[in-house]
Amino acid sequence: MASGVAPETRASERLDRAVIFLGPPGAGKGTQAKELAKLYRVPHLSTGDMFREHVSQDSPLGREVKPIMARGDLVPDSLVLKMVRERIERPDCSHGFVFDGFPRTVAQAQYLGVLLRQNGYRPALVVHFALDPALVLKRITGRRMCKVGGEIYNIYERPRRWRAYPAAG
Repeated sequence: MASGVAPETRASERLDRAVIFLGPPGAGKGTQAKELAKLYRVPHLSTGDMFREHVSQDSPLGREVKPIMARGDLVPDSLVLKMVRERIERPDCSHGFVFDGFPRTVAQAQYLGVLLRQNGYRPALVVHFALDPALVLKRITGRRMCKVGGEIYNIYERPRRWRAYPAAG
């Protein structure tokens, strides 16, 4: 992220809002959301990560969504919104947070707007990532996870230093 402002200066500022990154898979939402959250020292929120946390903790919500997720179905808005409300009301979100890929529906966006107002946040900043469909396909089909460290990388775009074999061509 090139903001022209030194990270130590930016980190001393308060975000005090939700920042929402929207766009297709492979657009870089998660990467940029993590960087912005780190810069402002606020949570990076991903509904997928939140659901996995509830399932691993065997919480009541986790028990409710586990069979839905196991089938590969979408979790109903009512459960997504219940989880989001609980998460953004935690103390670590008091100075803002960064959402990655949420909201996904108009109902979710409307409810999030209400939650933000109720919790005293300024209006959300929404960043929409627009990419050429061919690039999205290349990024998705090239996405891999390292078996050793769990890092996500792309076989087409990863730096040479990550290559365990000589580059072709």
